[in-house]
Amino acid sequence: MIDRKILFSLLVLAFLAGCGAGETIQDVVDDAKDFISNDAGIASDGNEGNITQTIQALLDVHNSARSGLNKSISDLKWSPTIAKDAQLYADKMASEGIWGHDTVKNQNDGYGHGNYGENLYTSSQITSLKEASIAWVEEENFYSYGLIGDSNTCDVGKQCGHYTQVIWKDTTLVGCAMSQYKVDTFIDGNNANGWNIVVCKYQKPGNYIGQTPY
Repeated sequence: MIDRKILFSLLVLAFLAGCGAGETIQDVVDDAKDFISNDAGIASDGNEGNITQTIQALLDVHNSARSGLNKSISDLKWSPTIAKDAQLYADKMASEGIWGHDTVKNQNDGYGHGNYGENLYTSSQITSLKEASIAWVEEENFYSYGLIGDSNTCDVGKQCGHYTQVIWKDTTLVGCAMSQYKVDTFIDGNNANGWNIVVCKYQKPGNYIGQTPY
């Protein structure tokens, strides 16, 4: 296996090559550290060699849904910075017993790098980022193309907003994370303590009322 110091140096160079205007050198170094330590929003199975496979599996589900529409929607790319933000929020929910969307936007609190769209999933059964992505994409079965907010676009009693965020044309970046509830947290009458939580954050965000996904 490649020496971790060498891997760290290579990752810093890689992240610098893709560094955006909003990222500092310290952000890049932190991203590389997070990637190596497997804290950058990647489900861990104890095998460092499977990190890239985990990311690719999630991207494959998202991008298959996007390309399958044949509407010239570009593939999503993975963002370590967004993944770090997703991890921090997933851990916050897990430790504080929260269930709901992140309300923090554009604040310098560790997970406010941007205005994100967000998909959440929790279950006693889910074990991977890929499984959550599949569940979101399967909402296509209940969705009819139209304006966000129009009651005719989603079957009564169903959810479609996760799917429309996955396929939102203007979204280009995604970062995801998994954590696990560590305190009693009641969701729809069930105690979710011990359940896994998946958080995916998207940039640019989608699901704007009065707009269509593509």
